[in-house]
Amino acid sequence: MDGLAHNTVRQIYQHSKCFIWMSTLNELNRYDGNSFITFRANDDMNLSLADSRTRTLIEDNNGFLWISTTAELISCYDLKRDCFVDFTGCGEYLQKYAYITVLPDAVWVWGRTQGCRRVTYANGVFSSEAFSVATGQLQSNNLQFLIPDSDNRIWIGTAQGLYCWDNGEFSCLDSQHAFQWMYNIEGHNFFLSSRGEIWQQQNKELKQVGTIPHIASGYDLPGQMPFRGKWIIFTATGAVSFDPQTHALERATSQLDIPRGETLKDNHDNY
Repeated sequence: MDGLAHNTVRQIYQHSKCFIWMSTLNELNRYDGNSFITFRANDDMNLSLADSRTRTLIEDNNGFLWISTTAELISCYDLKRDCFVDFTGCGEYLQKYAYITVLPDAVWVWGRTQGCRRVTYANGVFSSEAFSVATGQLQSNNLQFLIPDSDNRIWIGTAQGLYCWDNGEFSCLDSQHAFQWMYNIEGHNFFLSSRGEIWQQQNKELKQVGTIPHIASGYDLPGQMPFRGKWIIFTATGAVSFDPQTHALERATSQLDIPRGETLKDNHDNY
């Protein structure tokens, strides 16, 4: 297509002003129905596209477009003022974060190397709080997941510990295990460690309710998904089904019993 920065388009997103944005392997495009505008990474500018290899695009409730990149740098674009902004509010926008979780009251950015950061916007001003080994709140900066539950708590699984953000309170439920996945069903939270241990959250404690055998590390647990009220967990040798009511573990049905199965979600949270 004439005007497109690169033929490999990773994501297409139509934001609230009806412009169409496209993340590509080489820069970011915006299409207004007639022509393209290309946004490029520019080392000479303090605030520009952080990296040319753009990935995911998501808009928050305040009219900002969030862009993740291959370099694990996050950009934030003000759709009202048509400019990139410092989403940290303190000049730390070049810290490495790979993933973006947009919630009604805040945006969380997180990754494998620098922990996570909670970003808020009020009265025209950004502010943020970083959670990392350096700030003393995490034992590991390597996050495996950051997921809200049905009670609006944020669960953070790392290579050394499980943490919870609950209405301004940040707490550690476990500082010994590496946590790989989380499953929430009907208000109940379950967590899977990199050794195959399944834990259930009960108030501010964890109780082990099962173990998947022959799991040596997180590499043996490449994917998971909910399916008909069960938790399907893919392993190196196939898949197991966990019943959250009885805590029973059994081999998954043949159509799901896929060695090293991985899952992806679309923009409607479908697997």
